[in-house]
Amino acid sequence: MTSDRMPSTGAQRESNGHRFGPRGEQVWRNNMRARAMGARGRIRTRDWRRLLARVGYRCLRCGRHEREVGPLTIDHVMPLAAGGGNTIHDVQPLCSHCNQGKGIACTDYRIPPMHFCN
Repeated sequence: MTSDRMPSTGAQRESNGHRFGPRGEQVWRNNMRARAMGARGRIRTRDWRRLLARVGYRCLRCGRHEREVGPLTIDHVMPLAAGGGNTIHDVQPLCSHCNQGKGIACTDYRIPPMHFCN
């Protein structure tokens, strides 16, 4: 039985929007990418929302508010490509400009930094 509220395919999900809104879709895409790369862990939408609220919806690198720069991106402090995990403790919110500028470097902008990068 097919429900109109629960899309059954990725194409339907994308065209109809994610059931948890844009932030939920962002987290879902991140988790799918991390799983494909073999990273351990999973980020929950509610934890990502709490983290954004805790930092005041500001990029941790440049300090600009989400209203100025658009949705903040999920940045893995230890990049997935370098063997980093995919948990809420391994990520930090950055604007897309700062995230692209960081590249695959292991840079922790959180205060206080967690210092797990070598």
